[in-house]
Amino acid sequence: MLVADALRLGGAILSLYPDMLAPQLVGRLLPEIGSNKNIKNLLVACDASGSDHCALIPLYHCLHTPGGPLKYSLEGHQFAVFDFCLTSDFRYIVSISNRFITWDLSTSDMTRDVNPGLEGIMQQLCLSPDNRYAAAYTNNSQSVLLNCLTSEFVIIENPLSEGEVVVGVNLLNSHFFILGPSTWCQFDMRGNLWKQIG
Repeated sequence: MLVADALRLGGAILSLYPDMLAPQLVGRLLPEIGSNKNIKNLLVACDASGSDHCALIPLYHCLHTPGGPLKYSLEGHQFAVFDFCLTSDFRYIVSISNRFITWDLSTSDMTRDVNPGLEGIMQQLCLSPDNRYAAAYTNNSQSVLLNCLTSEFVIIENPLSEGEVVVGVNLLNSHFFILGPSTWCQFDMRGNLWKQIG
């Protein structure tokens, strides 16, 4: 069980760099060497033959050990994560930087990675109550509406009154709202403007 949990914790790295198996096992399981003979034998084998595949074999415990507070490692963003939301059924987590990434919390697998190609950094992620849509806006007042089921997205340039910047977005199951300091706009889920107030 410890080895399976160690592999799960290192899964994001091992899926990209399988030659790092020995460093992941040694770095995570080293504290267990005194209490478990099988773990000790495994780590001795990793130490002996792991350098044939990767020269970075840890000498000390340097990664989270299974059974601790860290359950999964959710890696995938190239830039800092600016916001994240948990779906209402607690099954997925959606995060944003310059892209939308969705993870399955039961397996820590990345289930969706959508890059809308925006020039700015996305801010204020929100999900619709039925979890079908996600929305965010950028620091240059573009807004993006993502269909989480199909990965289709709509980019909306700043629809607010002259001189106003986007300060927020909000979602219902069938409507998307873009908010400014004194103006707001209502859109359908295809990005068509329904109403502008202010």
